[in-house]
Amino acid sequence: MTDEVAPPALSEAELRASASRTAPASEDAGGGISTVALPLPPGPNVPYTLAYLVADGDGAPHLIDTGWDSPDNLERVERALAARGWRLSDLSSIVVTHLHSDHLGMAAALRERTGAPVLLSRAEQASIDALVGSAPTWVERARERAGGWGVPADRIPELLEVAERAAHVTPFRADALVDDGDTLPIPGRSLRAVVTPGHTPGSLCLVDDLDDSVGPGSPGSLDGSGGSGVVFTGDHVLPTVYSGLGLGGPSPRNALTAMLDSLSRIAQYDALDVLPGHEYRFRGLADRCARIARHHLRRSEEVARARDTLADPTVFEIASRVSWSPGWENMRGFVLQSALQQTAMHLEHLMEEDR
Repeated sequence: MTDEVAPPALSEAELRASASRTAPASEDAGGGISTVALPLPPGPNVPYTLAYLVADGDGAPHLIDTGWDSPDNLERVERALAARGWRLSDLSSIVVTHLHSDHLGMAAALRERTGAPVLLSRAEQASIDALVGSAPTWVERARERAGGWGVPADRIPELLEVAERAAHVTPFRADALVDDGDTLPIPGRSLRAVVTPGHTPGSLCLVDDLDDSVGPGSPGSLDGSGGSGVVFTGDHVLPTVYSGLGLGGPSPRNALTAMLDSLSRIAQYDALDVLPGHEYRFRGLADRCARIARHHLRRSEEVARARDTLADPTVFEIASRVSWSPGWENMRGFVLQSALQQTAMHLEHLMEEDR
């Protein structure tokens, strides 16, 4: 679902590309940062991932997010590096914002080709491990969950099919793990980790807010005076799309509650340019965070109204009363699973609020 009011774009080319669903050319984003748009397989969702090359104080490149694993995307990364005088073998590190295959997908292949270490948040590594460990029981758990949600018998098979497809999880182990507040080991830059759970349990944002650690005239400086003055938001904050919640397996907190807290935390960097994982670079982080929070809270209000007007309702019955973008009657398979999971999450959040 998209917002009706788009924030100001930092790149007209990226804005046009997002509207036309075509991957934009690599651009210089300033401060030693350049963009790399990496297409996804055709489908109804976002058409490409925005990855970023970041120069360190020694002039070596680091990659933030890797895109979907494909030979074409590997060539795109190589071309973007070559355009700035680098080779693939020059890649010094790879930072991944979260576990989804449009961000983590090519990390293993790039690591094998370059020897560059891959960094994840500690919470996201724990999510990957939990997903891998629980995969063999997903179908049976999906059957039990569907029964608890009151899903009609004739709709349960499509949810089991979703669980069967999702159960094929590829193990991955990062070379280094970061915690909230850590400074990443990128020479000459002060790139700080802000862990923002919600979309996934360990989603990672990265703040580079004009720190003096980058020397004057270095590749990472902005007007020769320090860091780049940006925040990389992954899928935590996108300019018009509302990212799904709780899409990284079991979470220690309700995903909606975590997302609302995470939005409040990252909104304090409103003065920085926003470099998201999809669509286009923009300004106006605090306003966008507020819009995302209001969107989720409106959904909670809908869920609460349905809960309070029905007698002993099931999750399925409540979900059928919520205004979903595709229309409830059109929801099948993964989309239906997502709607039911979100409804259950909103109900849990409302119970927390009541307490």
